Amino acid sequence: MVVVVLALTLACDPTGTFTPRDDGGIADGIDPSLVGSWRNVHLEGSYEDGNILRVTTTWTFEADADCTRDAETYSLAEDRTYPWLRTCTWGTDGRILAIRYTGAPDTVSYVYEFPTQRLDTVSIGGIRFADVDP
Repeated sequence: MVVVVLALTLACDPTGTFTPRDDGGIADGIDPSLVGSWRNVHLEGSYEDGNILRVTTTWTFEADADCTRDAETYSLAEDRTYPWLRTCTWGTDGRILAIRYTGAPDTVSYVYEFPTQRLDTVSIGGIRFADVDP
């Protein structure tokens, strides 16, 4: 069961499709509106399937271009949480968010936007994340 949950954690990345940039590098700019922490929580599975998973993903973007992606998958059937923390660096170019995970050879790019008038929600790769108060 642990292997299944870990596979689901990897496969259910709510941030979008991995697309390396052509130059393999991080964008030069930093959008100050992204600095802070952003969280998405979603459920997968069903009682009929024998398990419900709660996947919580929190992005934290620092002003010095460091970032983290903290994904936790909680299995109701096992009453256990499986954490997965990745460190990274980030940059922006227009509405493209470029992420370079520590130890990864390529950069991952996501389209991002602020879909409301307020800056309390960001869409990263089409998935909405709410601002997390410090």
